[in-house]
Amino acid sequence: MQLPAKNSNKSLEELEGTVWVEEDFPTELIRRCCSLRKVPLQNLAEADLRILIGQQIGLAYLIPLAIPILSKNILVECIYYPGDLLSAVLSVPINFWQSHKPPGMNYI
Repeated sequence: MQLPAKNSNKSLEELEGTVWVEEDFPTELIRRCCSLRKVPLQNLAEADLRILIGQQIGLAYLIPLAIPILSKNILVECIYYPGDLLSAVLSVPINFWQSHKPPGMNYI
C-alpha cells in the first residue's frame, strides 16, 4: 500500500481522474474536502489527511500516507484530540482493508 513517490506531486483529482465541480456546497466540510482534493498529496497536512480519511475520500492514496505518521506517533493530534487521525483510520470500512491489504500484514 505504499504510495509511489512519483504520485506525491499529484492531487487526488489527478490520481482518481475525477474532478468535483465546485458549486454552492451545503457545508464547509464539503467545500474543504473539494478544495483538498486539488492539493498535491505531498502538500497535505496531517489534519488534511484526518479530514479526508474521516470522510472516506481517496483512501487508496491517503491511508499509505497516514500509516507512517501513525507508526511514529499513534496518538498524533491533528485537529480535535490526541488520536484523531487514528480514529479516522480505524473508521475505514473493513472492505477497504480487505482489498488494500498492506504487504506482510496478516489479518486475524
